[in-house]
Amino acid sequence: MSLSTFANVEIKMGIRSRIYPLYFLAAMFYGLILRAIPGGYRVSGVPLLLFMEPALLGFTFVGSIILFEKKDGVLGALAVTPVEFRNYYWAKALTMAGLSLVAALVILGIGMGFELEYLYALWGVLLTSLVYTFLGIGLVATHRSLDDYFVAILAVFVISILPFLGFYGVIKNELMNNLLHIIPSYESIHLLQAGFQDVAREKLLLSSAYLTVLIPIMYTFAKIRFYKYAVEGVR
Repeated sequence: MSLSTFANVEIKMGIRSRIYPLYFLAAMFYGLILRAIPGGYRVSGVPLLLFMEPALLGFTFVGSIILFEKKDGVLGALAVTPVEFRNYYWAKALTMAGLSLVAALVILGIGMGFELEYLYALWGVLLTSLVYTFLGIGLVATHRSLDDYFVAILAVFVISILPFLGFYGVIKNELMNNLLHIIPSYESIHLLQAGFQDVAREKLLLSSAYLTVLIPIMYTFAKIRFYKYAVEGVR
């Protein structure tokens, strides 16, 4: 199956399982939350809300879709066919990235209006979504139910939210803040706040480079784990 065929199936599965409608409802909800925040704090809240929608909800939903496919026997059928699984991985990542961009526009449109420059923020959403979607594909490979997968979701959430504690001044220790640089969400913050706050060009370039390098690393992680545990495991 080609990448476009997988993407078409992915969209149909997302609609059938009601994952995509829930995704956009969540985006509208976050947009309303952002709109309700007082003007002086709204700009500071943008990075966190944008991160939680495309990254963490995308991470959750791609896992939910894969678990649905496991239950429905889709992976068992694919495991005995000469399919190119790289198309399967990329179809999930790209469709989720597309949904994330639309969701980000919904959040910003409802919460901030359409008068600000969104280019850097949308670029951050795209890179962050790809990183976390591949991470989700790799982690969900060993899980059989959403309840089981929830432990992984919680762990990723807790780790990913730590850089925001530094960003908002909750973590003041310099050494701790320096260690937080390795967490992908740390670099996402710089891109997600650009257009709303001044960010040095060097920071934007470094953050983009870091997340871009992480994408093939996370893809390799997803490919190895998924094929070993989710594909070969059902043969």
